[in-house]
Amino acid sequence: MGKFAPVGISHWKLDIPEIAGSGFFRKCSGLSMKVEHTKHHHVVETGAPVAEWIPSGTVQVGHLTLERGVDADEKLWDWHLKAIQGDPDPLDGTLELLDHKNKPVAKFSLKGVWPAAYKGPPYSAGAKGELATESIEIAINELTRIA
Repeated sequence: MGKFAPVGISHWKLDIPEIAGSGFFRKCSGLSMKVEHTKHHHVVETGAPVAEWIPSGTVQVGHLTLERGVDADEKLWDWHLKAIQGDPDPLDGTLELLDHKNKPVAKFSLKGVWPAAYKGPPYSAGAKGELATESIEIAINELTRIA
């Protein structure tokens, strides 16, 4: 058994080969999987219950929301625009959690992903020196931790 050594989150790296240089992100949320369960009762001919079990149900993968500082790179915007225009183009890629030395801490395989929402930078008249951020929400068909 390995030594328990939790690390601080520095940033996330999204790599989708068809979107060269997909990007680094400062925040990530929604990285989740959930199994819906259904209770079933087994009964004898008289109707008396003799067993109850909860078999595996439908797997639901959460939508991933990634946030980063706005820059001149429009690749993720262009991908989202294709989805808006009716061609969501599901792709495969990976998501890595990186430490402060850019070393991977955890890596996830993302299958059949497509952009579900985009949010541009909010406006704040009182903001002084705040980073302008954008976020993209990505729907995921299949999520697997690979490292």
